Amino acid sequence: LGGISGTYTPIPVSAWGLEYYAVAPPEGVNTAYTGYPTIYSVPMITIISSHAGTSVTITPTAKTATGHAVGVPFMVTLNQGDVYNVTTNADPQATNPTFDPCYRNLSGTHIVSNWPIGVISSQSNTGWMCDSSHCGDYCAEWLPPVCNWDSMYVITPSVARLNKPGEQLEFIFAYDTDLTSDDGLSDPRLDGTFKAGDVMDWPRSLDSTKGLLLRASRPFLAVE
Repeated sequence: LGGISGTYTPIPVSAWGLEYYAVAPPEGVNTAYTGYPTIYSVPMITIISSHAGTSVTITPTAKTATGHAVGVPFMVTLNQGDVYNVTTNADPQATNPTFDPCYRNLSGTHIVSNWPIGVISSQSNTGWMCDSSHCGDYCAEWLPPVCNWDSMYVITPSVARLNKPGEQLEFIFAYDTDLTSDDGLSDPRLDGTFKAGDVMDWPRSLDSTKGLLLRASRPFLAVE
């Protein structure tokens, strides 16, 4: 892993849960990465089991490398210490790899288990904007289970880079939820009703120095 700068804060086993929704950047262009001709841009979900006989049901939002279809649940059984990876069909190890850059991703994939599990979302080469063919980086983040989500978030501004959005936000909803915001931008996309399973991407421009305050009627997940 020399040269990789991605890091994450692990979530201890005592804070693992039984239900998750994945968050992951979409596939990149997967061609002509300057200086990295063998790098693929593939989102991945990693599931870790801490208990024997753990049944995990996964409902993917993209075709997987092992051929599981969008929206069709499938189940795997894991024992203590087992690790199971889910990738999209852009994975070079897929039987018949295909690419759908900037559209196919695993965000919103629903994961339910009978024993607590840990879940990590990652991307092998994340760049922004998605259709760029220059430098990207590996990213990985442990996900909180739905039981640890909250109904209020405060997100501070970040610094713009190369005239691009300084923040790419994604919101995941496990319940029918009313969302309101206060960021000084009056963006109607941030005020409304969302259904269980909805995913919303929001590239935040930095024309305001204010933070972003989000309030919801039910717990949801906000990710930068």
